[in-house]
Amino acid sequence: MKKRVLVLNCGTLASTDINMSLRYNEEFEIWEYQKIKECNFKFILAPHEDLVLYLQKNKDKIDDCIVCSNYETALLCRYKSKIYEKMKKYDFIPKIYKK
Repeated sequence: MKKRVLVLNCGTLASTDINMSLRYNEEFEIWEYQKIKECNFKFILAPHEDLVLYLQKNKDKIDDCIVCSNYETALLCRYKSKIYEKMKKYDFIPKIYKK
């Protein structure tokens, strides 16, 4: 039986790359569908930081395997200011000035 894979944020370059990578693989059935609970997906792929944050915040309500970064990493990827704050000890990080 093929494993159902839900690819969110369809139409973006990242989701297109995922679809192109998996479409001929006999193990997976690619879905571009939004009803998560009803479809018994094996994996959910979210190639956008906003979706990753949403899925990670709601992972206790989702039984399927979410394939993405953890919440803290997604926050760093979503907000450049958080990356700068986290890595401020390195000399290659730009200085931030407030008005």
